[in-house]
Amino acid sequence: VSGLGQEDGAGTNDGVLVYVGPDLYDFVRASAANAGYFSSTIGSICFDTPGVYTVTTNVDRGSGTIATASATTDVIFTNASGGGSGTLPNLVDVESQPRILRTGAGTFSEILLSIENLGETSDTYEVKVTGGEAASWLDLEKGKVTVAPKQTVYVSLFVDIPSTAKADSYPINVIVQGRASDIDRAYIVVENEGTSGSGADNPVFAAPDYAVDVSVVPKGITVDAGESGEYVVTVQNIGKKTDTYELDVRVTSKITSWFTFNTAKLTLAAGEQRDVILFVDVPDSIGSRSYSVNVMVDGNAIDIERASLTVVPRDTFVDVMVGKVTLSETKLSSNIGKTISASAPVSFVDISGESAGDGITVKLYVNSRLVSTKNTFIPSGETKDVEFTFSTDSAPISGKPGTYNVVVTAGVGEEVDRSDAVQLVIVQAGGISITGVSQAEFNTTANSNASLKLTVTNTDIRDITVALSAEGSGDLEGKAKIAPSSFTVKAEGSKSQDVAVEVGNVVDGTYEITIKAASEQKSDTEIITVNVKGGYIVPEEPKKDVLGGIGTGLISFGTGGVLAAIVGALLIAFVLAYYYHSQGKLKLPEWLVRVFGKFRQPAVEGGNAAMAEAVQKEVEKPKTPSKPMVWESLDFESLKHLTENVSGQWHPKDAENTLLNLSGIKDEFKGTVKEAGKTMGKLTGKALDETAHSISQKIDYIKSIGAESKPSESKAPKKKTGDSFVDKVVGNI
Repeated sequence: VSGLGQEDGAGTNDGVLVYVGPDLYDFVRASAANAGYFSSTIGSICFDTPGVYTVTTNVDRGSGTIATASATTDVIFTNASGGGSGTLPNLVDVESQPRILRTGAGTFSEILLSIENLGETSDTYEVKVTGGEAASWLDLEKGKVTVAPKQTVYVSLFVDIPSTAKADSYPINVIVQGRASDIDRAYIVVENEGTSGSGADNPVFAAPDYAVDVSVVPKGITVDAGESGEYVVTVQNIGKKTDTYELDVRVTSKITSWFTFNTAKLTLAAGEQRDVILFVDVPDSIGSRSYSVNVMVDGNAIDIERASLTVVPRDTFVDVMVGKVTLSETKLSSNIGKTISASAPVSFVDISGESAGDGITVKLYVNSRLVSTKNTFIPSGETKDVEFTFSTDSAPISGKPGTYNVVVTAGVGEEVDRSDAVQLVIVQAGGISITGVSQAEFNTTANSNASLKLTVTNTDIRDITVALSAEGSGDLEGKAKIAPSSFTVKAEGSKSQDVAVEVGNVVDGTYEITIKAASEQKSDTEIITVNVKGGYIVPEEPKKDVLGGIGTGLISFGTGGVLAAIVGALLIAFVLAYYYHSQGKLKLPEWLVRVFGKFRQPAVEGGNAAMAEAVQKEVEKPKTPSKPMVWESLDFESLKHLTENVSGQWHPKDAENTLLNLSGIKDEFKGTVKEAGKTMGKLTGKALDETAHSISQKIDYIKSIGAESKPSESKAPKKKTGDSFVDKVVGNI
């Protein structure tokens, strides 16, 4: 068979599939350099009946045939009786080693061809090589070989690459033809133009973009009628790019239904290979016969490998059949450990009638793993339901989500049958996901709500209660909420829920809110953007009591209130700390003692009583609501009374309580200073001037207290203005 493969008047290098009748017999590649010329010689075709047969050549690309041509041939039987049973084919296999020769321009290399006779008699084969542009580079060691049955002969194919060869991939076809024929495709990859030396010494040459290699083991199998067999098909992507392949068996149409792949489609990355099982089930009634089996792998690259199938008539007279498997559950949630019941009808027949029944071995497989075995007696001509149980918590399932194939086999002696696979699906428990948000960004004000529609999908087979939460970014952290806090999504369904997102008290800006939907086992999040403008409310700090009952009030977030509070607190802390140290109840650092020592004043007689009286007054006085500024809320008469007697002898417990109150206010100052920094830039020049003036006034007032020392009960002399302890401490501050 020969022809031309052309596109738009120009030759192509497409692969050409050659059929005789409905059966694929050969695969050759057209030569673009020779106007798309292709040729194929097919031997040992086994015709069942005489007649007119159509020879068809197809070019397939992608998902289908894009070009076809055909011719007819008249087949006659020389015995003139017609309807003969045909002849047993001789089989041959040729393989190139290596399949891809990586070399460079100007190199001399060798490809070793192995020619194996798979038939039962010797055969003589003609060896030919076609190579398009590369044809002139090729030289066979010999063009004809004779191979004994079940033996292999090797022939060298020498490759002499000219120094002018372009960097490219060059396909070549190796053909052996005798009473049987085979074809193998190899590639010469010229990668580095103008180099010299053996390609075997240079391992860095690249493969073509798309190339695939398929091999079948064993090359031939023998199966008894009514029995099953299998081949291992190895598919390797020997190109540089990922490719997806469809696997097919090209055999005579009468036996197509005998063959099934466990995987008929696979995707392989460059250099990746995978094994696929090709099962063959031979019916009971088939007599002795041999068949060619062509395994084809079709993607962006195509390859075909030949094998053989020999059928031996039954020498037993029993038959075992397995019917459809039934499962008590076909879909479960992954967190539900459950015991599954599997049953299948098993039939036994003794065709000879010699046996009344037999013991049948029945096995249960889950994803090709043997899970359980039972032996049961079945009378001849009867069917029995055989039941198994297995747990989804045990191997090979072990609670893992996925799809599992359950198969039952039954056999006696060499007679074995298997059921079709039934699928058990384990879904992810609590499998929820957020599949839609009506608005990914919205504008709002602080202290307001926004309405959204949130869609959540449940892949579990149970109804799921979804818990909702929201978390804001930046200053919105801890100030975002969502309602409702939960809702229910039906099993294997979706629900669009109206939700309200609450934006708390934040200043103007853009924030992100992360909405979280969670079940007990799984959660999902969605981020929305919130643009806040306006609505901010200046917060008030909680009121604390210091100095034995003097209210601090709420410290203003203005800069003046913060600084005034700090000055006053430090001033009083210094005075009380030194007094407590003087009583031996508090140990201060030496450097601080030296500083205080410079300003120490003589003790005032009766100071302890005066202090107790002042503190008691403050405790008994009714509290009034505080004003925003801390210094505005101080009772200056009480403060004056206290500071006049700081050099006296305080009761240790009073001083301790006062110091404890002062340490409590420290945390208030930390948070207030942070807020003051945020509002600093918003103060006008006038506000700053007023704040500075207010602080100055209050410090002057403290100084005046130190200058107006109150006489003690012992009529101690007044302190000198400007020399008091308070005056000097304020000066240092």
